[in-house]
Amino acid sequence: MDDLRALRYFVALCDHGHFGRAASYLGISQPALSERLKRLEEWCETALIVRSSRRFELTAAGQTLLGEARRLIAEADALGPRVRRGGEGPIATVRCALVASGAFAIIPRLVRSFTALHPNIKLELREGPFEVPFEELDKGLIDVVITRGPLHNPDFQIESLTREALCVALPKGHRLASKRVVQLSSLADEPFVMFPRSRSPEFFDAIVGLCQNEGFSPRIANEAVEWQMIVSLVAAGLGVTLAPMSVREMPRAGVALLEVTPRTRVAQLVTVCRRGAASPQVQALLDVASRSAKPAANGFRRAKGRVGY
Repeated sequence: MDDLRALRYFVALCDHGHFGRAASYLGISQPALSERLKRLEEWCETALIVRSSRRFELTAAGQTLLGEARRLIAEADALGPRVRRGGEGPIATVRCALVASGAFAIIPRLVRSFTALHPNIKLELREGPFEVPFEELDKGLIDVVITRGPLHNPDFQIESLTREALCVALPKGHRLASKRVVQLSSLADEPFVMFPRSRSPEFFDAIVGLCQNEGFSPRIANEAVEWQMIVSLVAAGLGVTLAPMSVREMPRAGVALLEVTPRTRVAQLVTVCRRGAASPQVQALLDVASRSAKPAANGFRRAKGRVGY
């Protein structure tokens, strides 16, 4: 089996959420994609998806593979340029920390574009801590951070990559799960699963402010730091949550992700770096990140209605 190609097909399927659309994107037939997935499951010796009508849900093994597959593909895409420039002497390095789940939606495009355009610049990616590491940025230990906004800090240069509307995540059996659009005020009596305010104070306050505009303050019953865990707690029936549209890039069994109204773009993905004249390699990364975010933003704007995983 062509392991890397199979992983690319699997990631494309997860990104598009539909066999037909994924097959069209890959330029292969839908039966060929199904056969590739079957062979991948045989190689992994476990089921990766559970089909449901025209939709599918990732199993726990599938969720694990998706994260690893994205990492392996990014590394493989960067390998060729790295090998080709071997022997060319010292190269510049840009160190980028990812402090937001939404960042992973743009990472494959960012890595492919950056390594193709700037083969002599080494891109180091790492998962950051829960809060933005301003001190490391200030000391020059990190060059760029991609994180969830809105975010304001006058001591740093902050640029918005995308602005997303919110969706509501509900347990599959919830009374509202069959609707196409959920009125925000209808969640007034629901327990909420949220991230701690210290994780992203301005984004937290923006969500609470939207609820207060509809006449209620969210009753927070449980907290978790990362969206993967927040949505898992929703799947367990411990509450509902309001999440950025990009959370749909991380399918979770037992959860319905629905459009919510009023529709307000309060979720942002931003880059953070030190103020002043950015080095050419840092500016190159900022430029590529901005371009890489546009397809994701367009996809979020086009998506409407009920999305179930």
